[in-house]
Amino acid sequence: MLSKDGEIVVAHDYELDTFTDGHGLISDKTWAELSGITVTRGGKTSSKSIVKGVDDKLARFEDILQAAQAGGTQLMIELKTVTNTSHLIR
Repeated sequence: MLSKDGEIVVAHDYELDTFTDGHGLISDKTWAELSGITVTRGGKTSSKSIVKGVDDKLARFEDILQAAQAGGTQLMIELKTVTNTSHLIR
């Protein structure tokens, strides 16, 4: 997903409410705003289903690529439909 300032963010959903403790659309937030949001896998941080140390922050695509390369891991990448797919492809 693309953030408001053009960062490629690794996320399954467009809406933060479905999988984080944040609210709104990823595309409406800058990376600075998104970097402080906690991924909760559908529960809020007060939920008993949240496992401390398992839940994490959102990641930029470049960070995932660097970690995969360092670990020798292959990735399967799915591009979701966004308004500016050419930026994602580049």
